[in-house]
This record gives sequence, C-alpha cells and structure tokens, in this order.
Amino acid sequence: MLFAMATRLLALTLLALTLAGGGAGAQTLDPASREALEIAIDSVRQLGRYIDPMLAAKLAAATEANPEPAQSPLSERELQILAAIARGKSSKEIARECSVSPKTICNHVSNIYAKLNLNHRGQLVLYAAEIGLTQPYPALSQSMS
Repeated sequence: MLFAMATRLLALTLLALTLAGGGAGAQTLDPASREALEIAIDSVRQLGRYIDPMLAAKLAAATEANPEPAQSPLSERELQILAAIARGKSSKEIARECSVSPKTICNHVSNIYAKLNLNHRGQLVLYAAEIGLTQPYPALSQSMS
C-alpha cells in the first residue's frame, strides 16, 4: 500500500514538473496546465490511477496496429486441462476423460503452474476466466482420438 502511494506521488510530481515546464525551479502553471494537473489528481484520488490522454492515444494506436492477441504459453493440451479445472473437474475426473493416469494430469497441472507462475487452483480458475476458458471448450476425449 505504501509503495503504491509513493508511486502515485512520484508520478504526480513528475507530471506537475512536466506541465510546469520541466524544471524544479518552475513557480507557476499556466491555466491549461493547472487544469490538466487537477484532472490527473482527481483521477488518481477517485480511480487510483491516471493515464495521460496523449499516452492513451499512443497505446490505442499501437493496439490497433498489432491486433493479434498474445500467444498463450500453454500447449493445447494444457489449455484443455485448464478449462476442465475451471469447470470444477478434479484431476481424477480429467484423467478419466483423457484416458490417462491422474499422475499425468498432475504433471500437466504442475507445468501449468510453472508456466503461469501461479500457486493454487483458485489462481488457475481466475486465469482461465481472464482468457475466456470458462466458456464451453471441446471435450478432452474428442481430442484424444
């Protein structure tokens, strides 16, 4: 919490210095700069963050220029297992669907944890929801044939 507050304070200080003309010796802000600073402060106070409109426009342009989503670090099989976990299946149930041993599924789950730097199934479920895997996913047994 303290780190986040210090980061915000630093960001606002840098913004203020930039708007004031870029120097610590600046004494006053012109009205437009003062208004921009007030908007930034209100945004941080209400939302906990502020993104400069110019930066937001650059980020939007970069996103439009590169619309391809990031490649998942997980294999197709790991994504299928992750989807099954997100649907509440146990390792034994997933193993039965895949016609493999529960140990094989545990190995896949361990690999998923390592690749995503996560520690427990709750985090896996949240990650699965974030990437849209909580929607219906092809049955594991269909991909085994």
